[in-house]
Amino acid sequence: MVVHQDLAAQVYEVLKDKILRGELRPGQKLAQDELAETLGVSRTPLLSALHKLENEMLVSSPPRRGFVVRQLSWDDLLDVYDLRLRLEPLGAAEAAVIASQAEIDELVALCDAFDNLANSDQEDEIKVADYRLHMQIMKMSGNAILHSIVSSFNLMLIANLEGLFKPPQRSAEQHRSIIRAIRSRDSRRAEQTMHFHIEESREEIVRRKEKAENGTH
Repeated sequence: MVVHQDLAAQVYEVLKDKILRGELRPGQKLAQDELAETLGVSRTPLLSALHKLENEMLVSSPPRRGFVVRQLSWDDLLDVYDLRLRLEPLGAAEAAVIASQAEIDELVALCDAFDNLANSDQEDEIKVADYRLHMQIMKMSGNAILHSIVSSFNLMLIANLEGLFKPPQRSAEQHRSIIRAIRSRDSRRAEQTMHFHIEESREEIVRRKEKAENGTH
């Protein structure tokens, strides 16, 4: 039950976490009465939270259907990855310059957590671990505006709504390369390895989009 004063903000965080964890799936209708009862709140803070999630592209409200978890088109995903390609390499580069040892240690721990999940079938937990690792790098950049853009618009969460676009083991290897660059204070290599990491996923989206348009599997 949500008991904090700012109910709308709390409901927003709870629903966002459920979307991140896959408890609420793309295309799923959000039954407002059921959600309000589950969270122990009235419809007013729930609607406020849903509208905020809609503004951030996590839910949509098609006519006569109420709110549903957003299903992204291939073009939507490409737009998100284009933004990530411009923002996250910058964050990695800046993290290599100014991150504290404590922040790097935390990043390594997050990487270990991802590695431990990489060979499992826990897809939703893998997405959560990936989200936390990337957001930690943005935080480590020390660029408050950059972190706010990535966080406020949920770019990482949106990017993973439909799942990861490469095997988790491949991501784990690339995460380690990014961390090695950050630990060695190699700003240029941190930027390049992050760019490659995201670009590879973007290329997979392009391939899947072309297959879908050509009607192939």
